[in-house]
Amino acid sequence: MDIELVSALRDNARRFLSAHCASDQLHGFVDERADRRQLWRSAVDLGWMALAVPEEHGGMGAGIRAVAALQEELGRALAPLPFLSSVLVARALTLWPREELRAQWLPGLATGQIVGAVGPFAQHSCNFAAARLDGVYRVNGECLPVLDAAGADVLLVPIATQDGPGIALLGNSPQLQIHRLPVADRTRSVASLQCQDLAVPVHQVLCGAQAAALLEQLADEARILIASDCMGGAQAILDATVEYLKTRMQFGKPIGSFQALKHRCADHKVALEACKRLLRRATLESEGTQRALWASLTKFSAADCYTALAADALQMHGGIGFTWDHNAHLFLKRALLNQFLYGDSAQLQDRVAYLLPGGEPQP
Repeated sequence: MDIELVSALRDNARRFLSAHCASDQLHGFVDERADRRQLWRSAVDLGWMALAVPEEHGGMGAGIRAVAALQEELGRALAPLPFLSSVLVARALTLWPREELRAQWLPGLATGQIVGAVGPFAQHSCNFAAARLDGVYRVNGECLPVLDAAGADVLLVPIATQDGPGIALLGNSPQLQIHRLPVADRTRSVASLQCQDLAVPVHQVLCGAQAAALLEQLADEARILIASDCMGGAQAILDATVEYLKTRMQFGKPIGSFQALKHRCADHKVALEACKRLLRRATLESEGTQRALWASLTKFSAADCYTALAADALQMHGGIGFTWDHNAHLFLKRALLNQFLYGDSAQLQDRVAYLLPGGEPQP
């Protein structure tokens, strides 16, 4: 997708989200007074879910750059949509070596009729184990955190098999128990999964080297999209803070004229622009040999930048920033969850150290 189309996508998304996720509407979703499903239906009517789906299955076949641009706008608006998880499921199906699965689920994902959920891509984060018996895999255990599991039609989770690390596509089933977790970030839905002797068809499980490679690629793409979400949110809360500093009066002057606050905003702006450059490089490297390095570096840098900015923005807003009706706390809570998803800063810093030239293989 060329630059002009990406720019048009951004503009259209921003107009839509300004109309449907303004502050009062957003609080309606957060307080569960408004129906998120209606927002989802309106969003998919714009063709957003088709971005990540190949053309032969009803999609647009756009690359990670277009998807990242849209995720940035969703992060800017704190949109409570299962876009990220559905995109990652679509990417997994696109790379899955079974055409019948693509034909089964991708057209529905492209139209938004099917919603996806994703678990953690690190094998040690999920306790699902599968044994092959009587022509199917029997899955047992627990997996968390899983994004957008409540109401999902297909769930993508890592599993342990006798053939090594694996990845499974699970259809929503009564045997699959979904327990929504009480997380601070109410713009997202996070759950734990539990199952006992859940029968999964063999073609919905991938094992061994193929599974390990797919898990690694999906984790890297997830980190790029989380970084995009961070950049959108960080820019939005910085813009809101600067605007507030221009209008809040103290000692007969706008507090934005005070040098200490100017310096704090300037420092955040410098850090934000540096992370945007990292994100641009990560999207360019998303199909290259250095994808893992740039995805990891970008994700922890963007998440740390967003968290620091959101925390300081809440302080610079003064008393109003601590109120429930203000959006400052929503940005901070989303930033904190972003820090945790798909590898925290300490884990990804270690990964970057090993991936840099001259680094030793990770243990």
